[in-house]
Amino acid sequence: MKEVYRIKKGELTTEDKVLPIDFGLIFEEDGVFFFDFYIADSYDLKSFMEDNNIFRFEFGMKAMTDENNHIEATELSLRNVSPYKSFIRAQSYGYIKHTEKPKNYGNDALIEEDNNEIRQTLFYLELEGLKIEYSELTEIIKARGGVRIEDLDDFKRDHTNAMLIYNSSTKAGCNNFQFTFFQSENKNNISVKLPNFQTDGPNVLYHDVYLEFKRELIFFLSFFNGAEVAVRKEYIGGFYRIGTTDSQTIITYSFQTIKNKNYNGYIPLNSGFNQGSEILSSVFISCFDKYIKENKKLDLNSIIFYLNGTEQSKSIDEKFFVLIIAFERLAKKYVETLNNTDLLVMSANEYQPIIDELFETLKRHKTKENEQGINILLSKIGELNKIRTKTKYKFLKLLEYADIALTPEIEKIINEVRHETVHQGEFGEGNQGVKNYFVLDELLRDIILNIIGYKNARISRYRFDKSTRP
Repeated sequence: MKEVYRIKKGELTTEDKVLPIDFGLIFEEDGVFFFDFYIADSYDLKSFMEDNNIFRFEFGMKAMTDENNHIEATELSLRNVSPYKSFIRAQSYGYIKHTEKPKNYGNDALIEEDNNEIRQTLFYLELEGLKIEYSELTEIIKARGGVRIEDLDDFKRDHTNAMLIYNSSTKAGCNNFQFTFFQSENKNNISVKLPNFQTDGPNVLYHDVYLEFKRELIFFLSFFNGAEVAVRKEYIGGFYRIGTTDSQTIITYSFQTIKNKNYNGYIPLNSGFNQGSEILSSVFISCFDKYIKENKKLDLNSIIFYLNGTEQSKSIDEKFFVLIIAFERLAKKYVETLNNTDLLVMSANEYQPIIDELFETLKRHKTKENEQGINILLSKIGELNKIRTKTKYKFLKLLEYADIALTPEIEKIINEVRHETVHQGEFGEGNQGVKNYFVLDELLRDIILNIIGYKNARISRYRFDKSTRP
C-alpha cells in the first residue's frame, strides 16, 4: 500500500453518531483507498460497539490533513475495529475529496473568491480504461542558437479535440463544451481538459451540470471504446494551475483499477488506420444529446454494461447467452414505449364471442385428471388475440425502429438460435456458433448506433452482403 494523506484532526459520522479522530493515515492500493483511524481516547469506542452493530454502518469522514488542507471521504465501510487501541480500519467505496487552502500562487493559478455560492467549474477529468488513437497534431519547434531546426518529427499526434453538445434542463450557460483528450501523467489513463474562464471566457462546464450527464457520458464513452471506462478524478474548485493537471479541489474515486483485457473493435476508435475519421469529435457533436434522450426510454446504459461484460468474458457461450438476454430486454423496453397498448389479430368485439365459445368447450371437457391443464388453457385464451407479447414481434419492431434490414443471419438469430439458447443452452456448433455470436454482438451495437445517429466507420468481424448493412 502507498500512503497518500495524513490526517491530524477530524471526525467520522454515521446517522446521528460522531466519532472524533485524533490521527489517521490514508493508503491507496490498486485504485482503492484504505484508512487507519485513531479515535480520541476520550471517546468510549467499546461502548459504541456494544450498543450498535458497527459493521452495518456506512461512514463519512471530514478532516484536516497534516498540511492544513480539507479532506473528505464517502461510503466508508469498516474492516477492523480494536476498541482497546481506539483504532478503526476502513475502506472507501465512494471517493476522497481533497481541497487545498487558498494561498498566493502568483501567476501560475487563477484564484476566485472562496464562496460556497460560486458554482464550481470543472477544469479536468482523468479517465480510466479509455484507449484511443489521437486525431490532432501538436507542432514541436526545435531551435539551436535561435535558428529553427527543421525535423521530420516536428509534428506529434498527441491529443483529440471534441465538442460535446448537451442541452441541459438547468442553467448551464451554454450547450457546447470543448473536451481535449491527452495522455495523463498516469500513463495508463487519459486526461481531459475542459474550458476555463481564463482562456475561454464564460463558456465553461460547471460541475453541477456535468453531474447531470456524468453517468451517460461514462457509458457513452465505454460503448465507443469497446470496453469499460470510468472517471478516476475530477478537478474542480476556486483555482487551477496552468501547465499541469491540478486544481484546488480534486475528487478521486475509490475503485479497483480497470484492466480491460479486450476491446471490441467494431467502432474503430482505437484503430491507427482510422485516425483521420475523428470518431470522438463527430459523435460528441451529433450523437451524445440523442443518446441521453434514447437512454431515458430504452435504458441503453444497461445494454452497454452487458456488452462490456461479455467482451471481457472468456466463454463464448456465456457471452451469447448474456447478449440474447440484452437483446430481449432492449426489444421489450422499446415495445413498452409504443402508444398502442395492444396489437390485436381482430377487434375485441369480434373476438369476445369466440372466447365465450372456447371457454364453454374447455369447461365441458374438464375432468379431475386434466383440471390443471384446462385451467392453464383458460388463462391463455384471452391473450391469443394479442400479438404484442410475442417475442419475435418485439424484435421486429425494434429492428424497424433502428432501421436495420432483416438479413438471413439476423433472421436465423431471431427464429432459431434465440429459442435454442434460452431453452436448450445451445447457440450453434463450431464456426457457426462463433458467427452467431458476432452477428448478435454487432446487431446490438448497430441498434444503438443507428438510433443515436452514428454515421462513421464500422468494422465487421463476419462477412455478409454490404447491401444489407444498416
